[in-house]
Amino acid sequence: MKVPEGVSVEVQKGKVIVSKGDISLSEIFPSRIVSVKLNGNDLTVEPLIKKRKYLSISKAVSSQIANLIEGLNRPFEKKMVVLHSHFPVSLEIKDKKIYIANFLGERKKREADIVGDTTVKISKDEIVVSGPNKKHVGQTAANLISATKIKGKDERIFQDGIYLVR
Repeated sequence: MKVPEGVSVEVQKGKVIVSKGDISLSEIFPSRIVSVKLNGNDLTVEPLIKKRKYLSISKAVSSQIANLIEGLNRPFEKKMVVLHSHFPVSLEIKDKKIYIANFLGERKKREADIVGDTTVKISKDEIVVSGPNKKHVGQTAANLISATKIKGKDERIFQDGIYLVR
């Protein structure tokens, strides 16, 4: 794959560091299975053993590195919506946690972790999760969804929660 201008890539043993300006992202890869080489502006990812299993791992590492480069140019974004039928839900961000209060009328606040350098913006019933690392953005959104998972009740009736829109 080609490395775009303005993006610097550094390959260490078992680690790739991609940076642009003041943003730096890194990805760890299995160095016993995959070889990552940088020749000028060309980055190549090859399996050390020519078998189907190791070829698929090298393709996965290649796409993860491509996601890091893409995240430096344009941050990844997930839009979510808060649904509630009776009890209004309030959201609050403190440190690296999101606190969900009054969910289903519960007194105890539910909490979800914000992973990495992901930013979360809350406006009424909409949540926007964005950041340069695709894994961290997706995990933060998954933390929000699982924090509002309703257990022990009929899903067809109790449809409150936080859901992914786009």
